[in-house]
Amino acid sequence: MSACACGAFRGWRYPDRVNLLPTRWYTLFFMPSFVGLAMLMAGLLLLAWWSRGGVAHAWRRRAGAAMTVAGALILYLASTPLVATRLTRSLERLTPHLSVASAPTCDAIVVLGGGQQAYLADDGSMHVFTHHASDRMEQGIQAFLAGKAPLLAVGGGAFELPGLPPVTNAMAEQARSRGVPSEAVIEGGAALYTVDESQGVAKQLQQRGVKRVLLCTSAVHMPRARLLYERLGLEVVPLPCDFDTRGAGERFSPLLLVPRGLALAQTENALKEWIGLTLYRARLDP
Repeated sequence: MSACACGAFRGWRYPDRVNLLPTRWYTLFFMPSFVGLAMLMAGLLLLAWWSRGGVAHAWRRRAGAAMTVAGALILYLASTPLVATRLTRSLERLTPHLSVASAPTCDAIVVLGGGQQAYLADDGSMHVFTHHASDRMEQGIQAFLAGKAPLLAVGGGAFELPGLPPVTNAMAEQARSRGVPSEAVIEGGAALYTVDESQGVAKQLQQRGVKRVLLCTSAVHMPRARLLYERLGLEVVPLPCDFDTRGAGERFSPLLLVPRGLALAQTENALKEWIGLTLYRARLDP
């Protein structure tokens, strides 16, 4: 996109959403980074309060010390690759790996949105590119070209920069550029969450008589996504990709106890999936 096509970005300062925030804002209150830091700060405040209260307020010291230690422990554990991989693995193992060659023939292939990112350059030009979750799109295209289904449905949310068409448009164009016929591509339309994305895609598929779908999404996201599409009346064959762990190849190492920022992000992503899956199973909309 050229600079002249980006008039909508003049005066633009900050996006409506930031990709480091949970899509459901209230899940933030369940994340270790929030809970651990809140407990740490509360504990330190109690300790400071105790230091001004004398011996008669020893309970503040005990409560403050306990909250400080608990908060620091939560932050530490959530930041270790050991916890991150174990928690992520607990989701990924719910859906066994399936190769494209071994996948059965279905009525349609469904690729969930994700893996597309927009970038606004300093000169005002817009660029759309893919990152690691783009394996979803690659897997879906490979399955279509292998003859696993006559239709390819693509979901998609909204880019975090204003003025751009839905992500599903970019995904559909990518599929066409790889040899998928235009008449075989179904665009799910704009969506913000997996819930409304699945509703839009399922509605279009069912209008075409689709009953069985090959679902392509990240392995950690698959349990939640599969449950949604099954609730909408579709038979789902999971085709997971973008695994964040090495599966059965995971082995313990003392280095897994060294905290890392990336591990904290992975822990919180897995927790978000477990929260969503738990609420979906309870037939609630998170």
